[in-house]
Amino acid sequence: MLTKVGVGGKQVKGRPDLLFLLFLSTHTFLNSTWRLAFSDCNKKRHVTIKARDLKQLEIDIAKAKKRFGLKDDIQIKSCYEAGRDGFWIHRYLLSKGIDNLVVDSSSIEVNRRRRRQSRTGWTLRISCGF
Repeated sequence: MLTKVGVGGKQVKGRPDLLFLLFLSTHTFLNSTWRLAFSDCNKKRHVTIKARDLKQLEIDIAKAKKRFGLKDDIQIKSCYEAGRDGFWIHRYLLSKGIDNLVVDSSSIEVNRRRRRQSRTGWTLRISCGF
């Protein structure tokens, strides 16, 4: 594992053998997009692509591997919230050798009195253990 010193002197461990991918779907009346967040627990990469564009998804996965200096055959772990897109994404990711976890949105505890924010950064921090 690679180790670097992060904010406040906290050690952050990179994973040169692992790439995390997080999906967030956004649906509006006219447009649907996927927000993708990639991390090797050291660096992050955020991308927005047109929903259901699997060719662009594969291109962005390859770009993330290149940016993070990772091998082509590394393990990829993915997570997304099951919503309007359903489970076909899960089956597609598994067919590509990506270890995917589907999260039911009702199982995510949120404070209903607070203003809701994007969970992209939070989820990546949890996945990487910091």
